[in-house]
Amino acid sequence: PRLGIYEECTGEQPSANSLSPSDRAAVERFRIDVSRRPRDTALRLRFAEFLAQRRLYDNALAQLDELIACDPDSELARSRIAAIYLACGRVDDAAVQLLLLAEARPDDGEMHTALVDVLLRAGRSE
Repeated sequence: PRLGIYEECTGEQPSANSLSPSDRAAVERFRIDVSRRPRDTALRLRFAEFLAQRRLYDNALAQLDELIACDPDSELARSRIAAIYLACGRVDDAAVQLLLLAEARPDDGEMHTALVDVLLRAGRSE
């Protein structure tokens, strides 16, 4: 999984109001589209990515949580959640997501390596 893909949280997250006018308009379009198609997991994932790339991590996590509610087996959503948690220094939460992924993919060496790395960051060697 790609884990270091988001900018680290440093202090307070920006608000949606601090976005450029074009980004605010895009957020509004995404919200309308998601309200019309709430079970469209690809749309939610694109919206979450858009938000995360603008460091609106809480909003991105909310979209990813909704995606997981619709598709509990979404490995991509879980890996994005883990990446956001890592960016925000929530290493234990990231480890939980990676553990779920590792259980779903027991033969995936890359996944297990990522999990070990995160556990080491958390100061655990379980």
